[in-house]
Amino acid sequence: MAKEPREAETRNGWLIERTKPTNKIVAGRHGSYTLNRTEFYGALVKEFEDYLTRLRDSTNVVIRKNFLKKMDDLCLAEQKP
Repeated sequence: MAKEPREAETRNGWLIERTKPTNKIVAGRHGSYTLNRTEFYGALVKEFEDYLTRLRDSTNVVIRKNFLKKMDDLCLAEQKP
């Protein structure tokens, strides 16, 4: 009987750790990688906050237009049967 993958299972040489590698988001090579979930989460939050700051700036016309286009596309996709 084939083993069903669990929600937190990784594949293809990836391992997720809470605090390793130290002070890095990811480390490894040649198909064996370790992702520091704490560092990854912190970087993701920071990037999202930076994006929101840029989005709120009315002089960032291109970013704002791209955001509106993507939101329009998502809303239209919701309406399709």
